[in-house]
Amino acid sequence: VFVEGPKIGQLMFYGRGAGGDPTATAVVGDLMEAARNRLAGTRGIGCTCVLERRIRPMDDTHGQYYLNLHVEDAPGVLAEIADELGIDKAALAAGVQEPAVKDKLKALVDEAIARGVFGAPTIFVDGEMFWGNDRLPQIERWLAYGPF
Repeated sequence: VFVEGPKIGQLMFYGRGAGGDPTATAVVGDLMEAARNRLAGTRGIGCTCVLERRIRPMDDTHGQYYLNLHVEDAPGVLAEIADELGIDKAALAAGVQEPAVKDKLKALVDEAIARGVFGAPTIFVDGEMFWGNDRLPQIERWLAYGPF
């Protein structure tokens, strides 16, 4: 990717990246964000509209969460984590062996592959894929103002 600016001159960014389409999508998103910032005379989204949104009570909320733990690969570790999270260890051990649970996992993995998911976190908003923690400001902007 070549970038040229009056104060920085010519720059070339290169590297292996995430691959053709994902890298192109990320670069175009970054360029669009930079253009919007330049037009607005800002250096970032600066949206505080999230603070104006009504917060739904947790009991009325259903969602999926991503939790990344680096733990020792040893017997009993998952049970300890389950216990810390307030999950019944015996129910967890039995549940992961259930055919319906295995079928659901396979279906979700197949869906992720079909939708082009290639890393975590991957978040879809209105069918648009956002990949990586660095895209969270773009998601916030999308939710506040709609598609770019």
